[in-house]
Amino acid sequence: NFQIPLLNKDQIDSKYLDDLETNQFCILKVDSYDDVKDICSELGNVIHENDVVTQTTSRSLSNSYNALDFHTDHHRATLIGLYCVRQSTFGGETRLIHLSELLKFFSQEEIEIMQNTYLHEHRIFENDPENFPMLEGRDGEYNVYYSYWLAKKNITEKQQNILKKFKE
Repeated sequence: NFQIPLLNKDQIDSKYLDDLETNQFCILKVDSYDDVKDICSELGNVIHENDVVTQTTSRSLSNSYNALDFHTDHHRATLIGLYCVRQSTFGGETRLIHLSELLKFFSQEEIEIMQNTYLHEHRIFENDPENFPMLEGRDGEYNVYYSYWLAKKNITEKQQNILKKFKE
């Protein structure tokens, strides 16, 4: 079981930023979820919290016992916090990859295809768009929105190939 606070991009200002900017992640030793909430409130505005509880009959990928492949969460979130309530007996590892390292494997043409590839949005908030670009930005400064299970059915063959390469 773990809880996931999603933080808003616009309000991050904290002593933890140096570590986050240097390493792209930060591991905090805390005693309670209240400690996590205090730290998150220093980092920014918590925009969503979600209790993840595994269930054998869950249709939700995040609540199933299956591992999730690489993905991003909601496009409004700049930071994702995971708080482990109870350690599993096996599995549960989190793997991270930095987007700039990943994009080294793509040509400028492929990056442009990603910018024009729209995925279904995690519709958490009332005004969320129905879809969102996989990649946005320019000149090496990009934000990614990628969830392999949210690819639209009507994407082109080139877009399908880019999604496959991105996943690999």
